Amino acid sequence: MVSIEELKRICESLVVSVKIPPTNIYIDERSLPTSDKLSFKTLQPGDIVVPEGYKFQFKESNINYKGNEQSESCLIEYSFQDTLYPCLEVVMYNGDTPFGAPKLKTGSNFDTKLIEGTEVKLRKTQSDTLLAAMFTYKNGLKYEVITPVLPESEVEKVVISILQASAKLK
Repeated sequence: MVSIEELKRICESLVVSVKIPPTNIYIDERSLPTSDKLSFKTLQPGDIVVPEGYKFQFKESNINYKGNEQSESCLIEYSFQDTLYPCLEVVMYNGDTPFGAPKLKTGSNFDTKLIEGTEVKLRKTQSDTLLAAMFTYKNGLKYEVITPVLPESEVEKVVISILQASAKLK
């Protein structure tokens, strides 16, 4: 991984110099070991209980720099049987909402429920445009569960497994 300072030095050393180095940098890597570059330990695909018919598709980590601000995220995606859609995505991150993730809409679209001692926002109805669940774990990491098709009871099972697996991360 290249730091912003290293990137500035690289830009200055180019034959055709870059007068203004970029301030927004997005680093995206898709493979299991990429999460080693993040500042937090990540869940592994087998840590999460997924509904029958879903299988692991890929794991991806992202580091996003905007000026002096940094956000990091890890995405684990499961596909239903042999299709890419419908899928189940679990995102863990610190900083701003992960790049490309749907935004949580406020209001009456969500119920707040205490699950394993953590306050979780659960979507009331199935929707392509709303997160299925969102919560902040006690270590400050934020989690989002994204799936357009799973009912709340199945989403709760996924959330419980995330909370239990997160408790084991050190």
